[in-house]
Amino acid sequence: MTETNIYQYLNSLGQETVYYFPNPGNGGDSLIAHATYQIFKKCHLNYQILNWQQILNLQEKFYPVNKILIYAGGGNLVNNNGSYCRRFLQSFHEHAKKLIILPHTINTNEDLLAKLGSNVEIICREEVSYNHVKKYAPKVNLMLMDDLAFSLDVTSTLLGKPTHFGKDLLWKAFYKLKNDERMNTIPSLQKRISNNILTFQTSIKKILSADQNTVLNCFRIDSEKTDISIPADNIDLSKVFQYGTASETVAFYASYRLLNFINRYKEVRTNRLHLAIAGALLGKSVKFYANNYYKCEAVYQYSMKNRFPNVCWVK
Repeated sequence: MTETNIYQYLNSLGQETVYYFPNPGNGGDSLIAHATYQIFKKCHLNYQILNWQQILNLQEKFYPVNKILIYAGGGNLVNNNGSYCRRFLQSFHEHAKKLIILPHTINTNEDLLAKLGSNVEIICREEVSYNHVKKYAPKVNLMLMDDLAFSLDVTSTLLGKPTHFGKDLLWKAFYKLKNDERMNTIPSLQKRISNNILTFQTSIKKILSADQNTVLNCFRIDSEKTDISIPADNIDLSKVFQYGTASETVAFYASYRLLNFINRYKEVRTNRLHLAIAGALLGKSVKFYANNYYKCEAVYQYSMKNRFPNVCWVK
């Protein structure tokens, strides 16, 4: 089993241009993306963010020959679900100089894994996935590292300054008028309004509650939900703060809002992996529950059990 530090690994890529494909998804994926952009800068990596939708839909031609390609960390290669990570691998693994999958949960997809060659480097974020890839992808360079969100610089993120709503409104209108794709670098204005309303409502509830409402319940209500009883005050924050990952500005804004919201509470109860990680990094008391497959428990066992005494696994 190969274990190393994500900073050392990325730093070893040197100054050659790397092409980064963000993983689409919710607020948790934004945390991963923001942490990735932070560490790219720390490593002084020469990186280019690619519009994966256009490329994978073949709306434009991308030649991977002699290029280093990086796919974002996450859980986008599970359950044979026809994911973007699978399509990325299928499209580019044969011709790329080096193809890297950042810390991921991976299962099934045995047919694809068997085709991958020695130019592919896969990093798993827990041992269950590591053992699966080791069994079905014998030619790849396989590593085991923490989920990228664990490298998040929480302090600098909380001290960051999001752009002003009014200024963004004007730029959004201008870019839309010009059909300029830079409009996608501005966090959704509609979602920002709804998030501001939610923050105001929860602030009032905290003021009016006798115990100051110190517990944040944020259990998932999507396809990975379990049969756990959902509390009446539950907020699925990863959905609420789903701004995207495709630009550094958007990933930062989603992370900034998500961390600030969690920071208002003393205790976090969740079966969302990245809400548990965010709570752990913020020093909150975290009660961490399972999702509907092994992901949460496997990451807890590998990266959290012996590192974060403030995190309690709930069976």
